[in-house]
Amino acid sequence: MDSVIYPDNDDDDDDDSAAFGDANNAVGAANPTDKVRVLVSIYVERDSQKPIIIGKGAQHLVQVKKRLRTPVNRIIGRKAKLELHVKVAKGWQSDPKKLARLGF
Repeated sequence: MDSVIYPDNDDDDDDDSAAFGDANNAVGAANPTDKVRVLVSIYVERDSQKPIIIGKGAQHLVQVKKRLRTPVNRIIGRKAKLELHVKVAKGWQSDPKKLARLGF
């Protein structure tokens, strides 16, 4: 499952919370310089498609991460660490339940 994981804010006192503004504290940010982890799954239908998506030496995934980095940072509002995973879900394009689970 795809998700956005904000850094823990365990050491935060109520007095210090105003230092970073309400927007960051609402999402549980400890420090505006801490990176948010963005987990993304890319689904393919067959095992043979994974190497095509990943590329030799993961070059395709690296290119995707480079192109997504700035837009994702803008959406999140701070620096994010993208983690891309390629997964096989056989028949997901023709299965209504799988499509619904994937958000289609």
